[in-house]
Amino acid sequence: MLDAQQALRLVRQRATEFGVNPNRVGIMGFSAGGHLASTAGTHFTTPAGDTKDNTSVRPDFLVLLYPVISFTDNLAHGGSRKSLLGDAPTTEQVRLYSNEQQVTAQTPQPFWCTPPTTKPW
Repeated sequence: MLDAQQALRLVRQRATEFGVNPNRVGIMGFSAGGHLASTAGTHFTTPAGDTKDNTSVRPDFLVLLYPVISFTDNLAHGGSRKSLLGDAPTTEQVRLYSNEQQVTAQTPQPFWCTPPTTKPW
């Protein structure tokens, strides 16, 4: 989370140099990286790390490709949940990192790409 938030800060701080609009900075992730991107979009009110900087760490949009979104028992990708939360996560940890449960009116607009529910072949 610290790296994702620092990347958002860096791009905003150097927007002129990079030729981008600092008010249109997003984050993209695939699979477990999609979980990181959705976490950046739902947990931005508590910046990670120790910084004196006021640069926003809220992404303006999210691109989530085959994302791991939930760690609830019936939706979780077991390997991702175990890697992030360990063998015996608490109910609070599961709730906190099940990002579908963290969506608010301030959550950035997501663009989704998910696998088909049935195989087309």
